[in-house]
Amino acid sequence: MTTTFAELRDVDISVKESCALTGTSRATHYRHVNPKGPMHGPWLPRAPPSQALDATERALVLELLTGPAYRDLAIPQVWARELDEGRYWCSVSTMYRIARAAGQVRERRRVATHPAPDGQLVVDKGGSAAPGGFTQHADAVAIGIPAVSAQ
Repeated sequence: MTTTFAELRDVDISVKESCALTGTSRATHYRHVNPKGPMHGPWLPRAPPSQALDATERALVLELLTGPAYRDLAIPQVWARELDEGRYWCSVSTMYRIARAAGQVRERRRVATHPAPDGQLVVDKGGSAAPGGFTQHADAVAIGIPAVSAQ
């Protein structure tokens, strides 16, 4: 900090009194005494945990999930059946992570899309309105919203 502060400390004057005499904060003194090092910048990369699966083990788990015996089962079912047979590969969440990285996790059901009911404006992907029997709501007329034509 300063030579004056160091000289005061050399003659056994307390830190509190030395700071008051030199006009420096005690926090500044302790920051200089105990530096923490660089605090700014990007985080250092994490080392992988020692129990993390390597690439060959991940490939074996993915092969298990996509194999003919378990192809149509959910991941928790695969995990439970393998555990019942005495084989523990990894946790369910790790199986999900491996499957997600391979693009295997998605909605497996066929999700039905229904046509719009009468009275709603049908808009295609291009943004143009298709005829769908659109009618203007009575409240919209009352507050002065102009009518929208579907033709």
